[in-house]
Amino acid sequence: MFENKNMKKVVLWLTVVVLVCFGIGFLIFSITGGYKRSYGGINFGSLNISKDSKEYSVNDEKTAAIQGINEIKVEASNADINIIPEKRNDVKAHLYGNITATFETKLYLNSSGSTMEISTDKQRIGSFSVFGSSLKLDIFVPESYNNNLKVNTSSGKINVVNKMNLKDVSLNLTSGNVTLKDLTCENLTAKCSSGAINGENIITKSSDVDITSGSINLTSFKGNLNGETTSGKIFIDYSDFDNNVDLKATSGNIELKLPDYAQFKLQSKATSGRVSCKFPITVDDSEKRNELNGVVGNGKNSVNVNTTSGNVMISKK
Repeated sequence: MFENKNMKKVVLWLTVVVLVCFGIGFLIFSITGGYKRSYGGINFGSLNISKDSKEYSVNDEKTAAIQGINEIKVEASNADINIIPEKRNDVKAHLYGNITATFETKLYLNSSGSTMEISTDKQRIGSFSVFGSSLKLDIFVPESYNNNLKVNTSSGKINVVNKMNLKDVSLNLTSGNVTLKDLTCENLTAKCSSGAINGENIITKSSDVDITSGSINLTSFKGNLNGETTSGKIFIDYSDFDNNVDLKATSGNIELKLPDYAQFKLQSKATSGRVSCKFPITVDDSEKRNELNGVVGNGKNSVNVNTTSGNVMISKK
């Protein structure tokens, strides 16, 4: 009987503690304006919008001379970034659109030595939240600019879709899409956590294309290529081929389309799937299940294609 009374007291006290904690949590929730959350600039409901946030309309332009600059570096969050070559002798940055957030977005353009830096919110400190954004950052560069380009953004799109001839191109974003067209460069690096990397008519010496969750789609491509995705498909269509290729997917299909004259040494594996090759291939004696290893022609180039869950297809154009 004594033990039952003690147990009832313990349960009663635990109930009181839970109710007090719930009340304190609700009070904090009400005072702070609710649960703040943003993802990719998308508003997930009215409860997500803080009473501290506002909708800001942005329309700002800045220009700077290009002389002596060998790298244009762009750092912007929650904005679609467009690189646009045109007939001009300077660089113009135009930030415009609306954003609902707990801060006001600013545009900065500074040159230091041989580097030009274009950024948004560079001087903001402390915590912040974004609940919706339609911001665009257009960067107009001279058609004659042929040096380095580096672009970083947390959420949005990166578009380089007008004919450009550059040296090193580095594109990095957390969530969004990269779209490239008519681009010639020495080295290309494109990395994305979630979204897609799409390219058409790209010529490089070497490329490193990496996406965590999403697809890689390159058509009319030329150059050495390392491509990798964790969850998504890879499709590569070569316009001309005398290169080395290394493609990896954890979960997804890989299709590599090559000109019918291509010659290469193939190492391919589909752990859970199948491998097919439309080229006449001299198969290795060490061939194993779900693997296809051998030589096409003189085996001048190296083609390594591997997926854990999916199919591998090597096809002719």
